[in-house]
Amino acid sequence: MKAFLMEGNGVTYGRDKRFFPAIKMLLLAFFFASTSIFAYGGPPPAYTPKVPGRIRFALCQTATAKPDGTNVVNRVFDWIRRKNLDGVDVFILPELAFASFLNLESAWRLADSVWCGASAFTREKGAWLVVNQPVRTDRGVLYNETRVFAPDGEVFATYRKRILARIDLQASFSPGDAARPVELPFAKVGLLICKDAFFPNVGSGAYADADIIVTQFAHPGVDINTAREARFFPPTAWALSELRDSSAGWRRFGKPFLAVNKVGRDGPYNLVGGSHVTDANGRRGAELGSGPGVLLVDFPLKTDGHVEAKPTPQAHMNASGMTAPSVAP
Repeated sequence: MKAFLMEGNGVTYGRDKRFFPAIKMLLLAFFFASTSIFAYGGPPPAYTPKVPGRIRFALCQTATAKPDGTNVVNRVFDWIRRKNLDGVDVFILPELAFASFLNLESAWRLADSVWCGASAFTREKGAWLVVNQPVRTDRGVLYNETRVFAPDGEVFATYRKRILARIDLQASFSPGDAARPVELPFAKVGLLICKDAFFPNVGSGAYADADIIVTQFAHPGVDINTAREARFFPPTAWALSELRDSSAGWRRFGKPFLAVNKVGRDGPYNLVGGSHVTDANGRRGAELGSGPGVLLVDFPLKTDGHVEAKPTPQAHMNASGMTAPSVAP
């Protein structure tokens, strides 16, 4: 089967309404085509799976990041390195893996460090990486952005969160624009970021030929006694149920669903964990608990080199680094 990441180019094109001669229209058409190809990354580079016959995804459920500059970038990637995850083809980090809700409006300042760290990590591992980070454009527009890095360390595709949560709006983020499939060598993958996943009808048309839905969450609950925030966020137990319901919503589209969330306290918020995988029928194959960990998921390859829609959880790794068979909750 194939893996499906949703990708939106997030490029805004200016239009000069005063002058539209034929030659300018041709130039505009070339500009649109070239920037779209750049944002998408063009044809995927050749890739050989780490283990013949399967593609392995690693859902890296990281802890809430302490906003201490470039140290957090090294800390998160070093945490993954210490897991000694051999044979992983695609690493997936949660939404805001390097940011805190407490500094969301200024988290974009770390973007260059995150992208440099991501590029070095993918070259080191020879694997794909799906990583999220707030960014600010040259025009000062803020986006919640996910980039897909290829094994050569280059950015292959970009997607920007389209359905913004209350906390995104408070931090003055803007919504991304069109989404479209990203063709990896072994799959089509559809990317969603947190709240995007709660509205499957919004993206289902663009992902009709997707093989896998991949969602990065920073989905919090609050303590029941935090009355002010409880108006907007559910208690922790409810938040975990919402996380599970998000994947169930995609069941009617027949897509396997990989969800990775953060864990830990972040101001008044409780990141609930619960990273999980569901098959095309919406059945959960495995789910992580409320601590940092990694969930490994294998997809078998067909004879044409593309993945089958049959995710098989292999093992989860807890905070102490021990592995154990994954079991459905």
